[in-house]
Amino acid sequence: MQAYNEKISQIRERGGTLVGISPMLPSKNRELKALLDLGFELLSDIGNSYAKKLGLDFRLPEPIVDAYGRIGRTAGEFNGVASWELPFTAAFAVGKDSRVRYAWKEGDYTFRPEIETLILALFS
Repeated sequence: MQAYNEKISQIRERGGTLVGISPMLPSKNRELKALLDLGFELLSDIGNSYAKKLGLDFRLPEPIVDAYGRIGRTAGEFNGVASWELPFTAAFAVGKDSRVRYAWKEGDYTFRPEIETLILALFS
């Protein structure tokens, strides 16, 4: 997200908008936005309803859920629901004509497409 934040001016200069969507509670998104000093909005998809419509939801494997439980973490404290369903990491570039110009999905939440790839998809 920080790499995207660094390029936000390039997107805005070309008339684009960048938003993030997270299953986290709005209060947690506000905390994350402030912590990372993000210049774009983080929207909340509580219960993953939008992710489900896009086919981007999955359930964390039980060993991982159990590990979170052993350290006292619950899904509800961050996401507002007891379910350990999460969205895959995904990125979309949607043109002003509402057509999807680029779509990307990844199982490892630490990976993101290069922001330049999204910029090229939108503005070339």
